[in-house]
This record gives sequence, C-alpha cells and structure tokens, in this order.
Amino acid sequence: MKLMTAHEAVAYLPPSGRVFVQPACGLPVTLLDALADERERFAGLELVIGLLFQPLRLLEAVPHHFRLTSLHPTAPVEPLITAGRADYLPVRYSRIPDTFSPGGALPTDAVLVQVSPPDRHGCCSLGPAVSTTVEVARRAPLVIAEINPRCPRTHGDGFLHVRDIDIAVETDHPLVEAPPGPVGDVERAIGRHVAGLIPDGATIQVGIGAVPQAILDALASHRDLGVHSGMLCDGMVPLVQQGVITGARKSLDPYKLAAGEAIGSQLLFEFVDDNPAVRMLPARLSHGLEYLRNQERFVSINSALEVDLSGQVNAEWLAGRQVSGLGGSFDFLEAAMYAPGGVSVVALPATAAGGRASRIVPALAAGAAVTAPRYAVDYVVTEFGVADLRGKTLRQRAEALVAVAHPAFQQDLLDALNTTTVPFPDRGEGDRAPRGSRAG
Repeated sequence: MKLMTAHEAVAYLPPSGRVFVQPACGLPVTLLDALADERERFAGLELVIGLLFQPLRLLEAVPHHFRLTSLHPTAPVEPLITAGRADYLPVRYSRIPDTFSPGGALPTDAVLVQVSPPDRHGCCSLGPAVSTTVEVARRAPLVIAEINPRCPRTHGDGFLHVRDIDIAVETDHPLVEAPPGPVGDVERAIGRHVAGLIPDGATIQVGIGAVPQAILDALASHRDLGVHSGMLCDGMVPLVQQGVITGARKSLDPYKLAAGEAIGSQLLFEFVDDNPAVRMLPARLSHGLEYLRNQERFVSINSALEVDLSGQVNAEWLAGRQVSGLGGSFDFLEAAMYAPGGVSVVALPATAAGGRASRIVPALAAGAAVTAPRYAVDYVVTEFGVADLRGKTLRQRAEALVAVAHPAFQQDLLDALNTTTVPFPDRGEGDRAPRGSRAG
C-alpha cells in the first residue's frame, strides 16, 4: 500500500477506463474532488456510481472529461440522465458485484473507496457501504482508498486488508449523511396499516425516506423483530434500544441486524461503529435469493411512484424521466415470494402533485418501467388502507386497488375497468363496487 495525496493518487487512473465508486454514505469525496481538479488528465473515464446524495463538482465535467453511469439515479444525477449527458444501467442489485468484476459484463479498471484506519491485524472497514463494493474491490486490478478516521468500523463481511489496497490517501471529513424526511399524517397512516401486516418475530426489509420512517415508528409495540435489509437507517436505532428489534427469531444471522449499507445520519454511524450486533453483508448475501429465501417470516416493504390496476409497480419513471432505479426492490420481492411465510408489501401515498394526481392508475404510461411485475406483490398499502392482491383475478385486484385509492379518483378508476384500454372483463353493473380490503 502506497501512501500519497489525493491528487497524486488519481493520476494512477487510466485516462479512459472504467472506475467503480463506493456509493451512498461511503462516498470517497476527497478522491472525487481530486478527480474534478485533475479533469484535464482524462478523456472519457467512466465512473460507475450508485446512490449519490449530494452534488459533486465532478458532475460539472460530465460528459466532457468523464462518463457517468448511474446504478440508481437521484436528484443530483437525474438531470444529467434526462439531458442525455449520463447513463442509467438497470441491473439487479444482487448482480452488481459480478457485473463489474473480472469476467463480468463490465469489468472495472479501478475502485475508489473510503475505509476506516487499519486495525492491529491490518484490516480496514468499508464502514457504511459494503454490499456492492466489497467484492468488486477485492477483485479489482487497482484499489485507491481514502483512510478516514470518521469512517465507522462495521462488523461483518466488509473488510479490506491493507494488502488489498494499492494506494491510500489520508483524509478526515464527515461522512455523507442521508437523514429521513419529515413524517406527516399521510405517512403515519400508511405506517399504521403496514405495521398491521407485520407479525411479532418477523424479519423486515425497509428502505429510507418518510414512509419507511413512519413504518418503523409504528412498530413500537411489536416484539422480537429482526432486520435483513438493503440498508440500516436511523429509525431502527430506537427500536433496538427499546427491545423491539432483537433478531431473536431470525432464521439467518440471529440476533444480528444484517444489511448491505448503513444510510442515515451521525446517529446511525455511531450506532453501527464497532457494534457486534450489526453484520454488514456483500450483495450476494444481503440481496441474493439463494441466501435470503431461507429467512422465515420475511416481510419485504418497498415504495413506488405508482401502481396500475393489475398490480404492476413503477418505482423509477416519472413524466418521461428516470428519477430513481431498480435498486434491490425486486431482489427482496422475489425473496419474499420464496421465503417460508414471506410477504411483499408496496407502500405509497395515494396521491402525488399536491393531491392532483392519483398514484393508483388505470395503466402505466407508455415507456414507464415495470419495477415489479404484478405477480410479485402481495399487498399494496396507501393511507386509505390495504389492498390484498393474493389469489385475486385481474378484476378483483383492480377493485381492491380502487378501494385504497384517494376517494376523489375512485370513480374514474372504476370507469376505467370497463374501457378497452384496460384488460379487465366487465362482469356487470353489480360488480363495479370496490371490494378491496380497506382499513380504518
């Protein structure tokens, strides 16, 4: 391992190759800032980045000096993709490491990471961002690492030995934070409905944002919950402290919070630091079907932008723009299909655009992504209740979904059941009333 400055380190990158960047709260910002400063050295170097929560000076050099391939579009990246200046790669989360490793479809020339200082055994932790990065880094021809004393040392499978690191840069900066959004009455209502679908002893998977935070808030009276998720978040910390999340009944990794990423604020980073109750996993274990299908009572909870009346889920595409990505949602939906006692939940507000548009729609718009097919979802939840789609015909599913749409849009949705644009058989006037499972 050679120690040098960030500007010296990035000079070792090829002018036009492919570089995988540790994402989310593990983002190596010092190295990326150095890349921005040294942009004139490069002519089309491809940067592959997942979740990106903050603007970067580097983005100003796309596409003239750098090409950007996003694995999960976010607000800083979406305008570049919409303008055709950057690309989105739709790949299942569990397949990301193999895709970018030697022998994969898109092998990388180098990996940029942020790690904790080496321990007495020479091991550095990838801290809050392990899942997609650790196996790519272990197999990459060149690894350049920021060594940051503020990076938490997380337990599990997220370590690189100093011999795995070719070039190191000493730095000291706060980690990128992604705290949950504000929770309002709509989110709290959704949270209560979802909580009613989660039995004591279940193992849950949730994302980040206001709705997942509200769901976690609603679980305070549950017992012996477990966590196996794509990410740990702030809302899990008080549930551990209150004894709600214990992992005591988990089939896999009992008594552990298992995840691939820790995405949140300093509260979460301090919680995961040197915490033996946390197990950080590579993507083949955090998201992989072969492993996760053995987790009994697995409850997968994901969000969406819209759901059509057959149950198809779009969580990526809005008004002709790629605003989000596939992420790990389908990996977890599929795992819930096969796990003993598993169920999948899609939770979303009933309306968008300040109440002017329904998120329950007759059909997805032309060109919209189908993030989850209709057969993969058990429950759709809005603030108006729970649509149980299990064992339902197309028309029965549609009626259940209408019942949890905002009342202002229900008649239009019912009318759509009998048009030629939506493939639902007309079974007569007597069957047009919504028959979904509607709570409260």
